[in-house]
Amino acid sequence: MAFDQALQQVLEASNSFTTSLHTSASNPKPRGAGSTIFVGITMELPFKGVGKAEASIVALKKELEVSALDVSPYEEKVSLAQQKFDNFEAFNKKHEVLLDERMRICKDRIDELELKLKTGRVDVTVLAEEILTLVRAEIAIERLKHDRVTQKPSAVASTGQACQVVNLCNVKNIGNYE
Repeated sequence: MAFDQALQQVLEASNSFTTSLHTSASNPKPRGAGSTIFVGITMELPFKGVGKAEASIVALKKELEVSALDVSPYEEKVSLAQQKFDNFEAFNKKHEVLLDERMRICKDRIDELELKLKTGRVDVTVLAEEILTLVRAEIAIERLKHDRVTQKPSAVASTGQACQVVNLCNVKNIGNYE
């Protein structure tokens, strides 16, 4: 609506008359015998603009339609980037919960194996394997944190300036672990 109102104002302004004031001072005679001053007023009355204003309005409306068509694929691209990032976050959180559970189980098992080792009911290699499993789980958690840090800028970069358009920059403080 606002665009149509602005175009209507342009159309009305193009059908109103305009005035301008011109002045000039000149000295056409080389030896100072006299000088001339000219003052003129120009008034212009349009002849309905010969359709020029209407044609420019039609052209501007077509340009607006084309621009609207350009926005649609961009919005889709941004939506897909947001969806991809949300899916990554959901997977990452579930994976992290599972790894935390694995670490808790490993720690409990290590405590149990240390007691069994003291009583001679288990071999040291079993305890060492369980410690390696714990370390692998800790490494996997660190990889998840790294993936989270690298995925956020990647999601923002996949759409160019999407960050301001779709609030993609505010996804859980880029660079912070949560």
